Amino acid sequence: MKTHLRVANLVDVDTVTETFKVHLVVFMEWMAPKSESIEVLAEGEDKMDVDWEPEWYPAFEVVGAKSMVTAKEFYSFKRPSGTWYVHLRCDIKAVITDSMDLEEFPFDIEDLTISYRLRHSKREAIVVPFYEEKIETTDDGDDGDSNNDRDSTGANRRSSLRFAMPAVLANQKATSDLALVDLSHANVTLPDYLLFKGAPYCWVLEDVRYFGRKCSTVTVQLNFERSYLYYMVNCVVIDFSLVCVKLGAWALPQKRGGRLIFDLMLMLTSINFRGMVSSKLPEIGYMTLLDYYNFICFSFKVSAFAFHIAQVWQPKLLATPDVDEASAMAYIVSVFAVHLLFTLYALKKRWLREAAVQAQCEIARQGNVKLQQGGVRDTSDTDASNSNPISDGLEMLKKMIIPTPPKDLLENTVEYGVCRNAVEPSSVLVDSDDFYRAPVSGLF
Repeated sequence: MKTHLRVANLVDVDTVTETFKVHLVVFMEWMAPKSESIEVLAEGEDKMDVDWEPEWYPAFEVVGAKSMVTAKEFYSFKRPSGTWYVHLRCDIKAVITDSMDLEEFPFDIEDLTISYRLRHSKREAIVVPFYEEKIETTDDGDDGDSNNDRDSTGANRRSSLRFAMPAVLANQKATSDLALVDLSHANVTLPDYLLFKGAPYCWVLEDVRYFGRKCSTVTVQLNFERSYLYYMVNCVVIDFSLVCVKLGAWALPQKRGGRLIFDLMLMLTSINFRGMVSSKLPEIGYMTLLDYYNFICFSFKVSAFAFHIAQVWQPKLLATPDVDEASAMAYIVSVFAVHLLFTLYALKKRWLREAAVQAQCEIARQGNVKLQQGGVRDTSDTDASNSNPISDGLEMLKKMIIPTPPKDLLENTVEYGVCRNAVEPSSVLVDSDDFYRAPVSGLF
């Protein structure tokens, strides 16, 4: 079943509800089943008849869609060989639930996953790209549609390809030669998200089990990095300013608890500010980078408040000018030292996240390259299970990481209980299989 999945528009991404809205366009083409009536197929040749539907068409779903609105357009056509085919264009507007990884928030990179899955077993239908087909010729050497294939000089103008893509896509050929997935025309501009330049998107075609049967599934992953300027200005800068303003408490006299009142006002302001920041995030069971930063800033305020309480209890020991000056300098140094260390920690987390996303996309890309080089997939379950692009990509990474053992080491291994080169079996610690198995299980 020839399929072309096009991402037309990314409408919105809601971090609080962990959902996103997307507009997809799916083009499908299949050979009409033998049970299909010829009269019905003949009626479908009129492309202006938008109400025509075939007796059978594939059922599919968008995995994780909370709501989905579809608009389908069918038409049929007959090839010169006499075979009837049905073409489908389906516009899908879906709201998809996708769990977000917010550990690096607001410097996070979110992977929005779109999974298009057939509801039929692989024995009934599989997904393949629109591959190019050679021209079909009749016995006299002309093709079936050669009535208008001659130019003014009488030379034959027919090309070597008769059906390279659907008619509706004749003027919209993708840069990837009408690949299975196309994002060249996608509008993914959002005010608070930017497409991650290191690895904008990746896709994989695989067979997954659905109610005990294997079904063809196309999974597209869109990678976006959050625009952190809003959160830096409205959260980080304000919280850092409150920590710096806290230094003004040392300028107030200790009499009548003036410093304590100032500290309490700043602490209550921070608590109120923290509640406003929490409303921008979903209820998750872990802390984000912004949560850690707010906690660090709040710890500075609590520490200063505790020190000023101790000055009230021990005025002769802690309320002297020398102690005030030393404690203020210690506060300044600790604030800037902790902020420097936290900045390095945030940069490291962001770098690790970028590396993980790029590695994931490279694995998917390598799997798709191997899939395209192998041609159209077989319908057997055994072949499909062995051609999983993700598994093949992991195997490729294992071969890159694990070096090939020396040839002399392999010659000295034990095979079928016979020792080579007069090496005693007891002196051989591992055989060739264990040589590979041990490091692989430790790495992956």
